[in-house]
Amino acid sequence: MEVVPMKNNPRYVVAKSINNGPVTVWNVVKGKCAVSPVTIERGLVDSHDVVLVRNHYIVVLSDKGMSSVSDRPIQVFQTIYVYNLKTKKYVRKLTGVFIVPSPAHEYKLLDGELLLGLSESRDHLIVWDLVSGHMKYRIKNSFKELWRGLTKEEEEARMRPKRNTTARMPAWDRRSETFTAREKRRENEMEEEKKRLDDLNMEKENTIEQYMISEDEKVIVCSYFAHHLCVFEVATQTHTHTLENQNSMLHLYNAAMTPTGSHLVNVNYDDYEKFSYITLWDLQSGYVKKRLRNEPNVCCIGLNSSATRVFFGNERNVLKVWDVHGVKSSLRKLKGYTGMELSMESKIFMMHDGARALVFANDISLWDLDSATRLAMFSPDIRVTDIHVIPDSQLIALALRDNPDCITLRLKGLGIEADPMDITEGEELFGETTGDSSDDEDDEEEDFVDGGDTHSVKMDGNNN
Repeated sequence: MEVVPMKNNPRYVVAKSINNGPVTVWNVVKGKCAVSPVTIERGLVDSHDVVLVRNHYIVVLSDKGMSSVSDRPIQVFQTIYVYNLKTKKYVRKLTGVFIVPSPAHEYKLLDGELLLGLSESRDHLIVWDLVSGHMKYRIKNSFKELWRGLTKEEEEARMRPKRNTTARMPAWDRRSETFTAREKRRENEMEEEKKRLDDLNMEKENTIEQYMISEDEKVIVCSYFAHHLCVFEVATQTHTHTLENQNSMLHLYNAAMTPTGSHLVNVNYDDYEKFSYITLWDLQSGYVKKRLRNEPNVCCIGLNSSATRVFFGNERNVLKVWDVHGVKSSLRKLKGYTGMELSMESKIFMMHDGARALVFANDISLWDLDSATRLAMFSPDIRVTDIHVIPDSQLIALALRDNPDCITLRLKGLGIEADPMDITEGEELFGETTGDSSDDEDDEEEDFVDGGDTHSVKMDGNNN
């Protein structure tokens, strides 16, 4: 099961089954509503549809079939349904659309009733209008335009390999090298360098491997299984920067971005130096801000909103805090706990601008990064399949394997302050507490212990 918090009303979480089963909505604030979902929808989709959720709307991509619009027939989604969970009615049906099929996680619903996805060739992004069903715009890289604008001299300079030196040759080999051998070596090195540059240029034509979008939906970063990443501005559909490292393949598997898309941190391996790096990129300038050397086997990473703190863990079950402060930076190791198992499925959620972090690694633990201590931990009996921190709150929504219910955790205990903001101010959409004048906090205190039918549990604080 997957849980999706509503962006405009964080008191609600939408839960949908991975196999397109029932869709349920849960009130995670009101304790008395934790026993059952406030609404449930069955039969909206079949197993071949793609189901996307944003706020109280469900978008269903359906009727996969062959389209003859292009030169060669391709398989596309031909119908879009938009369902309103509040009114329990379909508000729109769009037929004759042309939506390229992709895995569900490669679609994003954007503000303004827009759908973001990949093109058929996966070499650029497409945004569709969910009101008309037509394509609104494309987001492409500008490599072809840049190359087209180069003069013949600039093109030759770009392709010209740099002359290698004998700096890496042993002294005795350098002294005994004959003139003919030196010229032959230089020719071979120039050929190898030219081939390397040609291969790097060919990578500019790679398809999109993965993409990330900032929380405010203004910046997109794409990886291409190559030595570069591309940065795009959504509002203008422009290719703003290219992040490059000729010695490292740049991926987004282990990466995090600030909510505004100002910075990106990712993990890369330098093939020339034979070291692993954690690289902090400034996406506004397109250059590296800081690099942390010799950090192998990093499997999860988080970045605070001001890009001054990176929190990461490796497969040796070690957590580290990297504070980035101008010229100087500091690295601290956090003492773990028995049974902690960090893996590629682990996740890190930064909270309070990096003052605290939530780590999901089978167990769920809360850390104070300023004091480098563990504040709380929760060990579920069933495998957790999805986890989200509710914005502006101390609430966590969980989805468990083979369990149709949404589980909520409230962070309470020693050293854990109260919620910084009141998330109960959102509109009540389903009338689940109509006529109930009891206080939310009282309801929650009654439901802290998971007793089978209750789905809110307390995350106890400790410093062990």
